[in-house]
Amino acid sequence: MKSRIVLKAVTISLMIASVLTIVATVVLNKAGVYPFDVMRLHMGAGILFLCVIPIHVYMMRQKLKKLSEQIVSLASMGEVTSSCASQLLPHALHSKSLGEFCRFLGLDAMGVREKLQREQIMIIDMEEAIETIALKNRTDAMKIFSIMLQKDSIKAPAQELYSGKLVFAA
Repeated sequence: MKSRIVLKAVTISLMIASVLTIVATVVLNKAGVYPFDVMRLHMGAGILFLCVIPIHVYMMRQKLKKLSEQIVSLASMGEVTSSCASQLLPHALHSKSLGEFCRFLGLDAMGVREKLQREQIMIIDMEEAIETIALKNRTDAMKIFSIMLQKDSIKAPAQELYSGKLVFAA
């Protein structure tokens, strides 16, 4: 993990240094000072930049994939599919069971189970991982999280579904 962070820092530093060198050599060219060494420095910085970009793109592939999916979603549907800026909590809870998640947030497990079944999400075992439930129901775990956290205005008042121990608010 530390080596990955160091590699990211080095690639970004090299890219910034290359861009600054290219800009400086262009400014020197416009000022009329452009000896052969400055031209070699300009070419070397350009080659270094072109060599570092694939490494940077490879290391940022997950973020680039997410960005491209959001752009396609925005272009096709007119809205971004995930409005959550940070998905650290849902990703951390993917491997937790539905029962653990309900206990963590202080939710009524049976109320949550009924709410999910109304949304055609079938649950066999409350101790099954949320990720597994999502795969079996061919849905996204984020959809399950959002359904679980919605207030149920049809069935019961908030006191029955939420025990007053809601840890965070979105």
